[in-house]
Amino acid sequence: MVCLSAGLFPLPDHGFLLIHEDGALLECNLDEEGKTLCEVIKPGFAVVSGTVEFWEPLKAGILTVSDKGSRKERDDTSGPALAEALKNIGGIPVERAIVPDDISDISAVLNRWTIGETPLDLVLTTGGTGLSNRDVTPEAISGLPGKDVPGLSEYMRWKTSAFTLRSILSRSVAKLVGQTLIIALPGSRKGALQCFESVAPVLRHAIETASGRGGECGGH
Repeated sequence: MVCLSAGLFPLPDHGFLLIHEDGALLECNLDEEGKTLCEVIKPGFAVVSGTVEFWEPLKAGILTVSDKGSRKERDDTSGPALAEALKNIGGIPVERAIVPDDISDISAVLNRWTIGETPLDLVLTTGGTGLSNRDVTPEAISGLPGKDVPGLSEYMRWKTSAFTLRSILSRSVAKLVGQTLIIALPGSRKGALQCFESVAPVLRHAIETASGRGGECGGH
C-alpha cells in the first residue's frame, strides 16, 4: 500500500489509475484522514511526464453454478480467483452467489443482477458449460433478452485450446443484457482464469461502449 500526493497524479476518491498504457495499475481509496491510499494491482514504472488514465470501478457479480457447491459439499475456488482477477480491469465484485445447476435458479440471480435501478456492469458465471445433462448455464443465459456477443466465447475457446484441446468442447457463451455483459466461464479454477484472462483486455471497452461511457467499437 502506498500513499500518493495529488500533486503528482489526479487522484480519485475511489477508482483505479492506469499509469502509462499497459503500465502500472493502482486501486485508490480515500482513508478516514482524507489521504488517498493506493494498492498496486499491477506493478510498473511511473514518471511525471507519463500519461495517467482514470478508471471508474466496474461493478461486477460472480455467480458460481455447482450442485455440490450449493450444498456446501465442495469449496468454491473459481469464484474467489475471479474476484481477484477482476481487479486487473478495474472490476469490483459487489455481488457473489452460488446456485445449483438449475435454469430457474441461475436465471433468477441473473435477472436480479441485470434488471433494476442499479444493474451490474459485468457478470461472470463459472460452471455448467460442459456437456453433461446438468450443465445448463448457457441455456439460462440464452433465455435472457439481449444481444449475443459470440466473439468473446469463440476467442476463449480458440485461445485456451493451446492449453488443452478439450476447451473446444466448452459451451461458454457471452451476452449483453441491457447494459450488463454476462460471460459464462468453465467451472474449474484454472479454466475460468484462462478464459477470463484471454478476453480481459477488451472487456472494459465493451462495457463502456455498451453503457454509453466509451467510444465506438470500430477502428480495428
